[in-house]
Amino acid sequence: MANIQARRNKAGKLISFSIRVFRGRDENGKQLKPYVTTFAVEPTWSESTAERKAKAFAAIYERDCKEGKATDSRQSFRDYAEYVLREKERAGVLKKSTLARYRDLTRRIYPEIGAIKLKDLRPQHLTNFYGKLQELGNVDRTAKPKPALTKVVDEKRLGLSAHQQIIDAVAEGKRISRELIAKCANISSSTVSLMLRGNEVKADKAEAVAMVLGYKTEQLFKIIEKNKNLSAKTINEYHGLISSILAQAEKEMLVPYNAASKAILPKIHKKEVDFYQPEQIEEIKKAFDKEQLRWRVFGYMLIYTGARRGEILGLHWTDIDFENRQVCLRRNVLYNNKDGVYVDTLKNESSVRLLYLPQSVIDMLVTYKQWQTEEIKRLNGYRADNGYVFATEKGEPLNPGTVASWLERVEKKNGLPHLHSHAFRHSLASALFGRNVDPVTISKTLGHAQVSTTEDIYAHIIEAAKKRSADILEDVYNRK
Repeated sequence: MANIQARRNKAGKLISFSIRVFRGRDENGKQLKPYVTTFAVEPTWSESTAERKAKAFAAIYERDCKEGKATDSRQSFRDYAEYVLREKERAGVLKKSTLARYRDLTRRIYPEIGAIKLKDLRPQHLTNFYGKLQELGNVDRTAKPKPALTKVVDEKRLGLSAHQQIIDAVAEGKRISRELIAKCANISSSTVSLMLRGNEVKADKAEAVAMVLGYKTEQLFKIIEKNKNLSAKTINEYHGLISSILAQAEKEMLVPYNAASKAILPKIHKKEVDFYQPEQIEEIKKAFDKEQLRWRVFGYMLIYTGARRGEILGLHWTDIDFENRQVCLRRNVLYNNKDGVYVDTLKNESSVRLLYLPQSVIDMLVTYKQWQTEEIKRLNGYRADNGYVFATEKGEPLNPGTVASWLERVEKKNGLPHLHSHAFRHSLASALFGRNVDPVTISKTLGHAQVSTTEDIYAHIIEAAKKRSADILEDVYNRK
């Protein structure tokens, strides 16, 4: 039986009824929050009429609750979104990287629509939000290191609130290494290296370093803020999260429809993917050949596998079949501020794949493995043998950010175009399409879940390949 409570104003006039319906208990026997709604009283009704109408409404509401059709009229979008994210995380549906991105998106979503009751959220609320995102854009905050930063590190001039591990290292006469700073600040050592070389970095990284050294950020860095327009693609990310939350609410019959499906979104203008021409790849290979063995091998793996940088960093020696020239990609090395460097499964089931390597790359891997084995022996227990092909001096997985820093150094030293790990992936796809390899094979090589994904990303490259095919056919069939 529904519980009905009268609500009166300060003058004692009946204005509404609060209606509660018992919701049951969870698997641990804890009572769930009841279904709650409000029945408003019209000013012209007598109290007896209002009570009669409220009881009739409560009976219908209780029936809807039992049939799963009722909504909790008090629940805000934020409360429900947190419930959905929490349950998906608990069920293992979301990867750490996805959850971190969702949390980042909610920082803009909640202030705008978080307080709106779930049942009151309308398409126009979302259309207005997307328009505001497009209009205001985003503030890109970076930090330029001041000379004071290197002085603090080189001369061990710690602030009063420095991290205890750094204080202990200085007390023992040790230097303040980039690795120690990175560990205490929970960022990559390559980012610390960029700072110490005077390069601009993300403001949050600078803030973390200043804090562990015991200083205010502005004492060691100059903060630079730039207004940056949000792309339609980024706005679609916000829309995707909101839509998935409302889709769950629709499944649970908490809302009659998904409001996001009726909102107006900015049009996405697809950008052509960046890739390197064959002659550029030859120049890049020459630059890689000048690098130390580990990075040389990593560079060639980028070129010849088309794999994501985290997939290559996740390789174990047991994943490589030297005799058959095969490599199996089965794990991913990632980084976020909360967890640091961590190992995860690949993006989807299709991402687990077996690739073939040229004999020249296999030979390079053999040489590298021999070097690594000798290095582990030489370090005599300092370096753990965790089986990773590419690892830190202690045998731990490399931070993916280290790859970006290395490519930047190679680019600058050799006057090359901008080097980005994903561009090698696009380059491999372009080369294969150029040789008329079918989209299914290319899709499997890249680890896409669907062939349509491959065709969508590389539409302009496929079109160019079709034109070349027509020229080939003309050459074959018009011979005289």
